[in-house]
Amino acid sequence: MTDDYAHVDDDVEAIVRDYNLPESLRHRIYETIEDRGGVGLEQVDEIAQAISSRYEDSRVDAHDPVGTVSAQSIGEPGTQMSIPADEEIIVRRDGETDVVEIGPFVDDLLSGRETRRFDDHEVALAPDGIEVPSLGSDEQVRWQSVEEVSRHETPDELLRFELKSGRTIRATKAHSFVTRQDNEVVPVAGNELSAGDWLPVIGDLSIGDGSESIDLRDYLPADEYWYTSTLTDGGAATVQEQFPAGAEQVENKREALADGTIDEHTVYPRQGTVGLPERFPLDSESGFFVGAWLAEGHATDHYVSVSNTDSEFQSNVRAFAERFGLSFSEYAEGGEYGDSHDIRVSGTILADFLRESCTDGTDKAVPGFAYGANEEFVAGLLRGYFSGDGNVGTNAVRSSSTSHRLTAGIALLLSRVGVYATMSDQDDSRTLRIPTKHVPRFEARIGMVGERGE
Repeated sequence: MTDDYAHVDDDVEAIVRDYNLPESLRHRIYETIEDRGGVGLEQVDEIAQAISSRYEDSRVDAHDPVGTVSAQSIGEPGTQMSIPADEEIIVRRDGETDVVEIGPFVDDLLSGRETRRFDDHEVALAPDGIEVPSLGSDEQVRWQSVEEVSRHETPDELLRFELKSGRTIRATKAHSFVTRQDNEVVPVAGNELSAGDWLPVIGDLSIGDGSESIDLRDYLPADEYWYTSTLTDGGAATVQEQFPAGAEQVENKREALADGTIDEHTVYPRQGTVGLPERFPLDSESGFFVGAWLAEGHATDHYVSVSNTDSEFQSNVRAFAERFGLSFSEYAEGGEYGDSHDIRVSGTILADFLRESCTDGTDKAVPGFAYGANEEFVAGLLRGYFSGDGNVGTNAVRSSSTSHRLTAGIALLLSRVGVYATMSDQDDSRTLRIPTKHVPRFEARIGMVGERGE
């Protein structure tokens, strides 16, 4: 952010940007200007030119052999230091954290940007505001800016590593990992790793304050749903604004908004008057409901169902529905395999939102926005999930799901509150286990409701 520099105005920034340098080098120029108490535009150009020349001189030709550390530091693609397109990574873009597949993410970044080619590799400077977790020599994870991105065809051979914790990763032979040797963190190429070597996993993923809400437009497009903020004269609508229906229906909706039939800043389906806030709040209550649905729920076209026999668990589900004015019905049965209690919460918007954000094909998955949400929401989601699908043993807390992606997502989300978990396969399910050592922290930061929390 150039706002952090008193002597960097738009003219200075324009000169520096002309040199197409990585973000870290641009900020080095700004810091030099600040240290000098401000300089003229001609001197700005001289400083930028000098740093740009050193940057270009330090670049490595694609055919020159380089070590994995040097190649990684400048984004050199020639060493094939890559992971497959469907591997997932944690990224933070303009303050919003998400877990994404690296292939589509890089494709999106390269689209429309100036790129360079090295043999069959395509490379470009990354846009500002993109960060990833990075491990320091002190074994602490910090967010660092991404400077360059690249893509190339998948090589004939990939390596697959499986850790004792149940986590796996695939990468090219020369991909740079880090390991611990003689109590120090050191880089190592993938093809130099052996069984018994140590690899780091995230134990405590720090986000900062985290998001307090999300915009439902990211999941429910404005040309398919009614957003009442676009219906008012002071809203964001223009003549080109897309609505889910024609001019006559738009006028009807405006009248409904004026007479109070529908609410301001609310999203509704094409037909119906049951909606949710356009900005969905992320707090303990909404987190619990999302977690409960991931553990015990399903969605139809017009309602969401959550099943659990615990009275406190049920109270939390009802509280969520009442908060947003959603009607619900309950069905209790006794059967051959025990009692059941189903709460069905009405609402097409809620059902569509959960399907769009919390499923991957036919499998459930932790929603991407949860990884960057505030800790209150994260703890609420985990509490709802483990209260529905968890069990407490003598030495551990466990959960199990047929969705491997959901289990992996819960394990990663636990790192937001500093709780470590392992994973293993059992029949057709993926089991997550929180070891004894981490149970007290789980209880203090998350906990469970009802009988499971006692």
